[in-house]
Amino acid sequence: MIHKVLVAYDGSDAARAGFDFATDLASKYGAELHVIAVAGPPEFGTEVETEAVIEQSRRHCAHALHVLRGHGRAMR
Repeated sequence: MIHKVLVAYDGSDAARAGFDFATDLASKYGAELHVIAVAGPPEFGTEVETEAVIEQSRRHCAHALHVLRGHGRAMR
């Protein structure tokens, strides 16, 4: 029996398809669905550049996951 489903999400079309599959699987088995945000690592640069890339990745992940929240609530 499946109790928990974990899916990585980066906002891409492939990640969306994976999320939809994971949602269906979790729903079928009554399992918890956990989503982890994925962002590419920054290239080496100055500390200020690296911090800017990390902050941009945080904003991207927050937006990508925000889009999924409504979808997950609609499935309940």
